Amino acid sequence: MSDWVYVQNTIDEAIASISETVGDRPVAVIAEFPAHLPAIIADEAILVRALGDLLSQVIAGTVRTEVCVRAQIAPGGSPSLDPLSQTEVSSETLHSGPWMLLSISDIEAPFAESEDPVLEPVEIKIEESRAAIEEFHGHIWQETTSGSGIRIWVAMPLRAAIEPSADISEIRRAVETHIPENSQTASSLLIFVEDPGLRDLLANDLVGGGYRVVVSSSADDVITLALAETPDLIILDLRARTPSAFDLAMLLKGDHRTQEIPVLFLTTYPGPEGEVQMGTASFLFRAEGTGALLATIHTALHGGIHPASRVLIVEPDDVLRENMILRIQAFGYPVVEARSVGEAVALAERVRIGLVLTNARLAQERDYWLIKQLRQIPEEMEIYVIADALTDEEGQAAISHGASGYGETGKLGDLFDRVKGENGKR
Repeated sequence: MSDWVYVQNTIDEAIASISETVGDRPVAVIAEFPAHLPAIIADEAILVRALGDLLSQVIAGTVRTEVCVRAQIAPGGSPSLDPLSQTEVSSETLHSGPWMLLSISDIEAPFAESEDPVLEPVEIKIEESRAAIEEFHGHIWQETTSGSGIRIWVAMPLRAAIEPSADISEIRRAVETHIPENSQTASSLLIFVEDPGLRDLLANDLVGGGYRVVVSSSADDVITLALAETPDLIILDLRARTPSAFDLAMLLKGDHRTQEIPVLFLTTYPGPEGEVQMGTASFLFRAEGTGALLATIHTALHGGIHPASRVLIVEPDDVLRENMILRIQAFGYPVVEARSVGEAVALAERVRIGLVLTNARLAQERDYWLIKQLRQIPEEMEIYVIADALTDEEGQAAISHGASGYGETGKLGDLFDRVKGENGKR
């Protein structure tokens, strides 16, 4: 049965499992691995047996005093999995990575004083272990070396690379967009992600991108770390529940010591083909002025959308989206914004939304995929498709796919009056 497996523990157990079966000749087994190596998907007992068998054979075949077991992360998309020996594996057999790359080797160890070095390569029987490794989408091979050195390679896909299928590039672009330019020192990031595999994957990728990363595995530590580290950017897992990522963001923005730090939400959402996709959503803290307060009181007294309900704006154009936000806040409604359909779905699944105003072009993409996804969310919400110019035929097509109605971007006041009127008839 497949489960999360941390390779550090598996290596230790594999070494312990063969400690009494390798004979009397002293050979030291040295394990080296990063402190925060992400999890893989495997059966720990099966993997322990496979690694133990390989270790036993390498120890029995070596003429040296040490065998090293080394685990590391290898990025995907490369023709070679091995940064040390440049051993290549056919790219047709590999997914896009990243990988946990493990080597069992005696190459760097000195010869035993009592042994005459054997020059012929030692062939290790890897077929039995191969079946176990490939069961979990991994690969195993023996490196061909000159002289008597032995090196076995095992590559296993990281759990975070499979569940979910994480496209880190979009997150990296979002980070680069929000980091201040012309910084003289390495920019620091504070990331709070509940899933340990995804958290380690993100941390390693961002460290590889030149950032200093501070990791929080607990929501309770986010505020403390933000005050102590004063990072340049904070990334919060939108799936966090107690407290929620929104609650954390509001606390950060409500404190004068951290209110200027940009906050991004890490999102996951179902793609049109069923795969899990990842991205980021911006968080903006917008103070309400007197006008918005009066509008909120008026709305509460005269019905319409409940003032606690948020309006979700789905608009890719930054200037147009900002203008819409300011105008809608004048009506007294808190606003959540999204630049893409993925952000919109991820936000709507986690935040109570009363009204959605979506760019007509985005709403029409993939046969109205956005509207269909929003309609699968249990919370009731009004969904309006808006554009500068929208024909009745286009508006009726949106309604036939689940939209509540349609309107013009420049006539938001009329649209809100219409929404209130329709709600009042119910």
